Amino acid sequence: MKTAQNFDIPAFELTSKFTHAEMDTAFHFVSSEQDWRRPIDAVVPNEQVDLVVAAIAWFTGGQCHILSVDSSTSRVISEGAFATQVC
Repeated sequence: MKTAQNFDIPAFELTSKFTHAEMDTAFHFVSSEQDWRRPIDAVVPNEQVDLVVAAIAWFTGGQCHILSVDSSTSRVISEGAFATQVC
């Protein structure tokens, strides 16, 4: 997998662009089936990156790192909800 760039997206700015239903569907696509709070590491089509990043921000409160895989897909990585919880 080649990486062209790695950057942070201001995810909470994206959440107002999508409905809760859209973000819920996207989040369930990339989150762990065993526990939604686990770290996320998923490859998604480039046209879905903003939606996936918004969904992760909405449901976990965390940020994402985006790695370009090729001209049509990107890898979205997040530490998950466990990493954003305050004890």
